Amino acid sequence: MSTQDTLTAVTAVKDSVVDTVQAVLPVVQDTLTKAVDTATVAVSKVPTTGEAFASVSFTGWLLILLAFIAVIALLYIAIGVNRLAVAVESGKTLGSSAKTPASAPAAAPVAAPVATSIHPGLSDEKLAVLLAVATAEVLGKSTTVVKFRAADGKDWTWAEQGRVSLHTHKV
Repeated sequence: MSTQDTLTAVTAVKDSVVDTVQAVLPVVQDTLTKAVDTATVAVSKVPTTGEAFASVSFTGWLLILLAFIAVIALLYIAIGVNRLAVAVESGKTLGSSAKTPASAPAAAPVAAPVATSIHPGLSDEKLAVLLAVATAEVLGKSTTVVKFRAADGKDWTWAEQGRVSLHTHKV
């Protein structure tokens, strides 16, 4: 097949496509015009907000009012239940005043909490942070304190003998 024959075949296909598009174009334009007209008519039939409110009867307004009152009542109940749950959790009564009545017995003094901290001047959390920072400074890399506890006599013996690495592999 020569170049001339290929050019003739391509021209024939192009002409066929152009003829088809020109034949279909008026049908597509007509269909789109009808669709726009139908949408315009449908939109013009939708009532406005004022017309919608005017068309609601007295019974309809009464039902809307009752539904609104029911929603408000449910919200009020939910808030009350929430307040009651908070009061029960905190151990308070809802109507209690700040003053205790004279006939009520005095509350027993509460014992001071027992110190369970490892260090007498620092909390366990602060001590763990200080140990992690000191270890990182000595080793030259970041470290994490996984677990720590008070050392007893056996731990000190292991440390003196240099066998801490046998005891644990974690810092």
